Amino acid sequence: MNNTLVIIPTYNERENLRSISARVLAQVNTQLLIVDDASPDGTGELADELAAESPLIHVLHRDGKRGLGTAYCEGFEWGLAQGFDILVELDGDGSHQPEQLDRLREQLDHADLAIGSRWVPGGSVVNWPARRRLLSRAGSMYARAALGLPFRDITGGYRAFTAPALRRLDLDSVASQGYCFQIDMLRRANTAGLRIAEVPITFIEREFGESKMSKGIVSEALIRVTEWGMHAAQERIVASRLWKLFVQIALFCLVGGIGFIVDVGVFNVLRLGPFAPHNVSGGPVLAKLVSTSLAIAVTWAGNRYWTFRDQRRDDVRREAIEYAVASVAGVVVSIACLWATHYVFGLTSVLDDNLSANVLGLALGTLVRFVLYRSWVFARPGIPEPVSVAAQEIDSGLQLRNTGLGDRRAANTPAQFGMNVSVGLPGSPRTQGDQAVEQAPLFLEAPIQRL
Repeated sequence: MNNTLVIIPTYNERENLRSISARVLAQVNTQLLIVDDASPDGTGELADELAAESPLIHVLHRDGKRGLGTAYCEGFEWGLAQGFDILVELDGDGSHQPEQLDRLREQLDHADLAIGSRWVPGGSVVNWPARRRLLSRAGSMYARAALGLPFRDITGGYRAFTAPALRRLDLDSVASQGYCFQIDMLRRANTAGLRIAEVPITFIEREFGESKMSKGIVSEALIRVTEWGMHAAQERIVASRLWKLFVQIALFCLVGGIGFIVDVGVFNVLRLGPFAPHNVSGGPVLAKLVSTSLAIAVTWAGNRYWTFRDQRRDDVRREAIEYAVASVAGVVVSIACLWATHYVFGLTSVLDDNLSANVLGLALGTLVRFVLYRSWVFARPGIPEPVSVAAQEIDSGLQLRNTGLGDRRAANTPAQFGMNVSVGLPGSPRTQGDQAVEQAPLFLEAPIQRL
């Protein structure tokens, strides 16, 4: 099994630290890093004592209460620098069971991040009041909907990362704390395309000390998740509109290619035949007028029934007139280029006329026509552009699923394990929480999420 570092941020956890440290070190190939924020109850001093007793315990002292997020990030950086293969987040209050660590580590054979989940089948919560359950479930549901995350437990703090996975995340830019930090890290991991598994765990409410949950932490999470969700929604909408524009340009170019063949073919037939310069004064210009007129008729049909089919008007006559007017603007550009080169600069060969009319003039004329077609001819007054699927999902409050990327859910494959879990130090009194962990059904349901 790979070398594992369990990181426990602490602030006033003296009553819990010795017990949880012993339980962590009882796991195979595991070391412990305690990140203490100058706890006034002496947690930092106790951490130093434990580190003196065991070379597997390490301590980082910080100069004040700087928050959960920065504590984990500093712990990650320290662990990566020391060469650990797996880095684990674990609460210092005993709510996460070190005896279930192997559940997470086993998933890292085929995942980059394993989440200990309370809300998947087999997961459970012990001794939590109804309001805490409601807050946790509501937070996860809101984050799933706002950020398009498919996971059940968005705010859980029992997680195992592989070292390569953490190196792919920009830890220096993480500034969130508490619930918000866990949501932020999961959002970043999902965006980075990490393979993510959810593993059922048993969460037991702390027996000693006070919870660090506060209104400020909840407010921060609500505000930041809303901001992230709005930003993600804007990116999806913009991406959808850009994709639609790209498709329209591609179809427009294809239709234009057909028109180009008509235009060039007819122009050269006329230019070399009845409208040759030695036969008709201004023959090349007349040839261009005829060929371009035929090309306009062909491209109008193609753009109406293909490129802009979802924007075409019911008033065909008006649309055709406006299309012709817009096309004339493009024709004027092409003819102006031809006239300038043929009559002003004296470039009168067939090659010169083709380069002027059918390369430079056509390119500039095409740009003018596309802008006018899209913004005027096929822009139906009073009717908004079709909205992207992502925007429709946002409006209806549905859960976002990274529209356009396909169904990324892997099949769930529950597997029952018959393992006995022993909680607590040898000889220590058994608690209700200990019995709950032993009796909890150990089902593994770990759908892998990959972008």
